[in-house]
Amino acid sequence: MSISTPKFLYFDLGRVLLTFDHEIAVRQLASLGSVPVDKIREVVFSGSLQADYERGAISTEEFCQCLRGKTGVTVSDAEICQAASDIFVPNQPVIEMVEKLYLAGWPLGLLSNTCDAHWKWIGQQAYAFLGRLEPQILSFKAGVSKPQSGIYEIAIERVGLSPRDIFFVDDLPANVAGAQDAGLDAVLYTTPAQLIVDLAQRDIHMTP
Repeated sequence: MSISTPKFLYFDLGRVLLTFDHEIAVRQLASLGSVPVDKIREVVFSGSLQADYERGAISTEEFCQCLRGKTGVTVSDAEICQAASDIFVPNQPVIEMVEKLYLAGWPLGLLSNTCDAHWKWIGQQAYAFLGRLEPQILSFKAGVSKPQSGIYEIAIERVGLSPRDIFFVDDLPANVAGAQDAGLDAVLYTTPAQLIVDLAQRDIHMTP
């Protein structure tokens, strides 16, 4: 069965355009106050702290205050944000695809679960590819995160298209399923090679 060609392409950020490892953040945060890594992991990721931060339920200041209160770390907000955010590396093959798609005239956007500190750190790197992606639907600004339906509804509304005309790639099965439930043509990111196949199946070419 043939797959229709979309009119708009949304990309996830983490582990699609940028690779990252939360364990790096855990180690860097732990080193700020000689806190056991297991304690940092429990406070930030085992509970709801990071998830609340990513959906904008708490501010950066509240995130840092909570971390200090539960771990005994006494450093500044800026030091906490730097340790928590310096974890990203460009996924160059996918970034190159974005550049080629942009040059070929495809409209592109960003649909990502992220937090204020990560987004500011990423912005400081001046990644050129981010300028190719508009709109940028970010969970901490939208007040809702994937795979909740609300964030997909925002993404659909922003481009003014039928959901079936929107392609989306994400690295988490739950987020892909949420997008599909919202009517988007969503695929799971595994490798750059598979993404090329997924695009080709939809007649999405990376040359003008």
